[in-house]
Amino acid sequence: MLKQLLSIYPQIEKSSEPNDMPDTLCVRYGEFYYSLGTQNLSETERLLIETIIAQTDEASPWIQFLTQKKPITFEMNEGVIIIQFHLLTIPESANLWLETFQSLFETVIEAFYTSTSSGALIIAQEIIDVEVVMGQIMAMNSDFGINASVYIGQTYFDESSLNVCGNEEIEIFKTLENYPRVHTFKSSWLRHWIGPAIHSSEIARNLKRNISNEDEDGLLIQALWESRGNLSTASNQLFIHRNTLNYRIDRFKEKTGLNLRDYDDLLMVYLMNI
Repeated sequence: MLKQLLSIYPQIEKSSEPNDMPDTLCVRYGEFYYSLGTQNLSETERLLIETIIAQTDEASPWIQFLTQKKPITFEMNEGVIIIQFHLLTIPESANLWLETFQSLFETVIEAFYTSTSSGALIIAQEIIDVEVVMGQIMAMNSDFGINASVYIGQTYFDESSLNVCGNEEIEIFKTLENYPRVHTFKSSWLRHWIGPAIHSSEIARNLKRNISNEDEDGLLIQALWESRGNLSTASNQLFIHRNTLNYRIDRFKEKTGLNLRDYDDLLMVYLMNI
């Protein structure tokens, strides 16, 4: 099917690197990128080309699972983990970035892009230290001059669980992909399940009016939540002195009446800010 598409649009260019030029459709298939100028294409043609490439019979079943939610089948004695990623900026060498990212894990089955900025690793079950991976991603961000968001999925041991729950994890990551950090289900389930209910609550809206929309408050709440209220850990995460952190907590209490040292108050303001 891809060959037929190339015969219809001979101006399609094949490259080992993505083409991020304006007015250009760029789709990854296998190890290569296929790009085509869109100035003379209708929206229907553009969508059709993307669909044909994605649905080609030779496409990886894992790519089809992630992009089209086609049921996946696999035979493994060990569990399977899907690690999704989204690049907020595209590196000059996308293939090198993927190779470097892939090298962080020992049991990679398949690694691929599903678009010019997103993709996944399929790995066999292994013990993953999220904090170590987070440090490695930060180093990669610095080396490549980009920001990456990563979601480490659950381990699945059978096809039925993967096909049902894996699709939900794909949807979870869509709400997180623009936040450059390493996400897991444990770190994101509150946002996914409880967030919508909080945002529809009039009581929550009323309380939130007292909370500043300034980045400083958001970062303060996030750091305290992630450190489980540990002031030393939170101050290190914010790169501030512990006395400065205490001052900000006291100032927040004066403004809102909510004490971030109290776990119930911290949980409430965290939920209102997710």
